[in-house]
Amino acid sequence: MASDRSSVCKACECVARELPLFHLYQRTLAPKHQKDKLRSLWKVRLSEFVTAVEAHCDFCTFVVDKFLHCNKIWVTSKEPCRPWFRKDAEADLEHRSELLETIRKISAELENDEFEFSLYPSHSGDNPLPDFNKLEITAMQTQNQSQEVTKKLFHIGRISLEVFCTEDDPASKAITTRPQTAAPASDESFQRVRSWLQECVETHPRCGTDHEKPLPSRVIDVGDGKHLRLDTSRGRGRYAALSYCWGGLQNSNTLTTNLEERINGFEISELELTLQDAVRVTQKLGLQYLWIDAQCILQDSAQDKEHEVSQMVNIYKNAHVTICAAKSSKASDGFLEDTRDEETKLPSDLIPFAYRRPVETAVTAREAIEEPAGGFSTLWVREHQPESTTSNEPVMKRAWTLQERLLSPRFLHYGTRLIWQCNRMQRCDGGVELPNQDMIGNVSGSVNRSLLLEGGSLSLFTQQQLFEAWYQIVHDYTKRALSDPTDKLPGIAGIAKEISRLSGVAYMVGLWKNNLLHDLMWTSNDKERFTRPKVWRAPTWSWASVNSVVSYKTITADAIEEAEVVDCQVEPSHPQPSFETVTSGRLKICGPMALIPHEDIRQLLRDQSMGPAPPKSNDAVEWNTKMLEFFSTLPQLEDKDKESDELGFEEVFCLVTHSRHWTQHNFGEFRSEKTCYFGLILGKNEEGHFERLGSFDNQNKEWMKNCTDKWDRKAVTLV
Repeated sequence: MASDRSSVCKACECVARELPLFHLYQRTLAPKHQKDKLRSLWKVRLSEFVTAVEAHCDFCTFVVDKFLHCNKIWVTSKEPCRPWFRKDAEADLEHRSELLETIRKISAELENDEFEFSLYPSHSGDNPLPDFNKLEITAMQTQNQSQEVTKKLFHIGRISLEVFCTEDDPASKAITTRPQTAAPASDESFQRVRSWLQECVETHPRCGTDHEKPLPSRVIDVGDGKHLRLDTSRGRGRYAALSYCWGGLQNSNTLTTNLEERINGFEISELELTLQDAVRVTQKLGLQYLWIDAQCILQDSAQDKEHEVSQMVNIYKNAHVTICAAKSSKASDGFLEDTRDEETKLPSDLIPFAYRRPVETAVTAREAIEEPAGGFSTLWVREHQPESTTSNEPVMKRAWTLQERLLSPRFLHYGTRLIWQCNRMQRCDGGVELPNQDMIGNVSGSVNRSLLLEGGSLSLFTQQQLFEAWYQIVHDYTKRALSDPTDKLPGIAGIAKEISRLSGVAYMVGLWKNNLLHDLMWTSNDKERFTRPKVWRAPTWSWASVNSVVSYKTITADAIEEAEVVDCQVEPSHPQPSFETVTSGRLKICGPMALIPHEDIRQLLRDQSMGPAPPKSNDAVEWNTKMLEFFSTLPQLEDKDKESDELGFEEVFCLVTHSRHWTQHNFGEFRSEKTCYFGLILGKNEEGHFERLGSFDNQNKEWMKNCTDKWDRKAVTLV
């Protein structure tokens, strides 16, 4: 689309004519103005859309693709439909042809092809003022079309658009968001990153000073950016650390056999592209050293790996900045690729929309529309990217990178957008501003800051806040992938060390010594016995013993503790206390306990499954995707033949850990008193000890009634 509208697109001409009113309303806006007062109607015929797509109107092509063309993709698809964006000439022509075919088929079935859309600024939360940096387009039911026809034709009823304006466009006074960079290796982008780092160093004492820190055992001296060498001096300096996805074996790993060569020097070309890009960022930030696990840990030495993993806390805490290659799924991908559109020099997913800007003196709608134009402006729009976009990037699916994020006081995120995060600020290189929280890693900002504040102590937060933070972290961590199952405990050991240091509480294979009764009440959506790894790595009472997503049950403050943990002993793999690996673990617990028929146990295990948390957005595709993922991992208990050995134990017991009394009301009137029970499902092994099979919560089955009084209190040992 041309930057002026000398060649008018009839289909979206109405929208272009109404946009000057948004400028006018923003100049004179008061809280009394509601969304309906800023709503503009867009009447358009499908035949006009045909002409627009044929004439290569980018905006109309985008709208048609989103509202009409995607209706061939059902909401049960795990992959949300991607809207059209500018492609190379051949692919673009093919896609437009498909769109035209879709529109013509739809039009042939209609008596009247006119539809209405509603266009209005977005509203955020309870804020009465509209957000002109986001627009909503809603498909309206018209007098000429029935509701059934409208539902059948449109894949979705509403789309949200992010609106951008370049800084040199006069419309930038009204539209304050700028296109995000598509050239992360440009001088402008590096200058912006350096300014963020400088601002943090100079004004954020709790993010760490500019003083030199102890260097890890090995770091890469980036030198001139081409000739590198491995530094083993263990002196002091400022270094960057890299957080990334391996995505398989790397050819450039440091080994015992090539260690001397690396110390003497090597070429940057020997490294995978992601590692090369990290070297470039390090040098552009003015730092001399870079820590990368594949280069700074001897990959063929189990002893060296074990030692360096135990130092992970200090490696990331002492890093001047952590560089995250978030969008790269493997080391060979790189993350500094220039993805700008050749013509516009902007991100290729931005859709241009040119319109006549009102003169500065316009104060009425009539003046804004009818007076001579104050010039032409171009808005750049794209479909709103929900906050979950960042958390779906490859690096966020890797287990190790969670603690790398949480332990880093400064974090430079190269993903779908360039993001800076530290303990005191969050910045984006263009794009819609992120909410004031720690989105990255799907862990709340308060959790992040509590772990990172330099010199932090328990006076900054309570032990309970730390434990609740831990539950969030465990849930997020267990959703992520580990290429080596034996890394389950090492991959989160750094965070555990920090919480132990801050709270003074001993760490017991994923649980905390003075909170064991509550910590035992974790749950898995999968049958635990069938998700345990072949190689033992943790006792059954620890969540680290299963290969599935773990959540913690909500034990409310009014719950009564019915059991007590008498003793807990863990045998570390080494003489000193270990957060990484253990060889055994025993937990002795005493509480109301009874032998339960297998069928009742199976029902408890069925009830154990929980539904997924709803997505933050109202997007139907995202919700259906979450539901499909959830139900695809549920235990399949319908086949009775498969249930016979499901439990794996002849004798299975329930042990009650908590009870809760509550009053059930019906329309505000007293109905009944109820007691619910929480506890563990245990199987007795051949040695006479007990193994955890699962847990239950909020149960009030008839056979449980008054169980805390009827069942004998027993002390048993869990292994």
